[in-house]
Amino acid sequence: MKFLILWVSLLLLSPKIVKAQSHISFQHYGVSEGLSNADITTFYQDSQGYMWIGTSNGLNRGNGLHFKIFTVSEDSIENSLLNHKIRSILEDKNNNIWIGTSKGLSKYNPQLEQFTNFTEVGDCTDCLAGRIIKTMVEEGDNLWLGTNAGLSKINTKTYEISSWWYTKESKNIPAIYSVQDILLLKDGNLLLATDEGLVVFNPKQNTFKEITIPYKLRVKGISALFQDSFETIWIGTDYDGV
Repeated sequence: MKFLILWVSLLLLSPKIVKAQSHISFQHYGVSEGLSNADITTFYQDSQGYMWIGTSNGLNRGNGLHFKIFTVSEDSIENSLLNHKIRSILEDKNNNIWIGTSKGLSKYNPQLEQFTNFTEVGDCTDCLAGRIIKTMVEEGDNLWLGTNAGLSKINTKTYEISSWWYTKESKNIPAIYSVQDILLLKDGNLLLATDEGLVVFNPKQNTFKEITIPYKLRVKGISALFQDSFETIWIGTDYDGV
């Protein structure tokens, strides 16, 4: 639905696009054309030009001619995709593909064709804040992960994981649960879109600050963030517009 709304908006804003819309062509890909599942959850194009398509039942890599399907191994998950439901995909600076699933995080090494999985969750060493990895952002040697239960950071070289989540005993963490989107700011801070509102995290000071939205915009249910070329930040909400 988001893609449809964006496409329609572009048509309304650009007369040139409206004039040329008769030349737009579509091509459909489904299970019959090689996809593992028809319920599409996310897209990503890597540096080699491959299209990665996440679905509710498997990961697909397309080269323009056919799809390679990655699924969960029935024998062992040690060297296979961690979970069949794909939530997010990202390529790091070393060309590894990171896959956020509903049961943790998978790293795929294209050269070795091997998976490394991260599943531990909770108050423990090198554990994720939550199992559902909704969004990922790369910063240097680290990946920031938005999960269903808080914020996590993993070092892509050492695999060291740090996590932040809210509990009743938390002193410096606001009542944030599901982190839907992450925006890296120029000052080094992170802007977090959460179910409970907009939050700024300062990694250097290890502090969180809730942002008050002054307009009649929905305070809770922040779903998406984007910073345009004019440095304006766009805030998308659940059922209450932008």
